[in-house]
Amino acid sequence: MDSVKVILDGQPAGVLPDVRLKEGDVEAPLGHFCAAIGARAETHDGRVVVCSGDLCVPVEPVGSEDRGDVVFISLSALGDALGLRWEFLKERGELRVTTRAQAGLRAGDLAPDFTLPDLAGRPVSLRDFRGQRAAFYVWASW
Repeated sequence: MDSVKVILDGQPAGVLPDVRLKEGDVEAPLGHFCAAIGARAETHDGRVVVCSGDLCVPVEPVGSEDRGDVVFISLSALGDALGLRWEFLKERGELRVTTRAQAGLRAGDLAPDFTLPDLAGRPVSLRDFRGQRAAFYVWASW
């Protein structure tokens, strides 16, 4: 497919070349997409991540082109994680991207319930601590 116009929060943000449509998803060149939405692509421990502000999301490239090292990514894989909503208007040649005011939780927000085993293997749910102060330490290997 030819280039498409990127509209970010209602304002023109640039042109995205070489967009591909595959099974209802939009695939775009990683570098060009990041530049159009003000994000950056980085490599950490051999994995590609897309970062917006201090939020980084690992992505799996969906292929590369024979004409160099152009890497394509699936846009649906990035939307929720980066707090973006996108819509492709094929008839207008536009990719409309909107940022949500908030992605994830902030201090004071009510966290969704979850259940995990304690050190003895007994299930413990967040709902068991509703109305009490609780601190959670979270670690991720990526």
